[in-house]
Amino acid sequence: RALAAWLVLRGPGACETSPGELGRADMYCRWASSSPLLVSASERHVQGHDKMATLVSNSQLVLPPMQRLVSRACALFSARAYVHQYERYGMAADELFLQLAALERVCHAYAELGPAT
Repeated sequence: RALAAWLVLRGPGACETSPGELGRADMYCRWASSSPLLVSASERHVQGHDKMATLVSNSQLVLPPMQRLVSRACALFSARAYVHQYERYGMAADELFLQLAALERVCHAYAELGPAT
């Protein structure tokens, strides 16, 4: 469970977007504030992207899906799947490897915080 979270939405329709599952009370500590989810929205684009969502939270709930994502990405990289597409757009295989290693370090840092709840 999280103590609080901040959801930032940008782009067309952002102001009408519902936080959905992120607004459920059972996702937050019982003793947390009466409104533990802060939602900020703007119709403006960000750096040329049509839409963007960012979630800032102090929860370890992100750890299991992030570990699965990193594991799959590393398996694909080991098989050299899609690497040619990254290279075509200017990202060398070495740089891709370094970014995957950085994600593994983030997972490790989250895991070091203690058991996920």
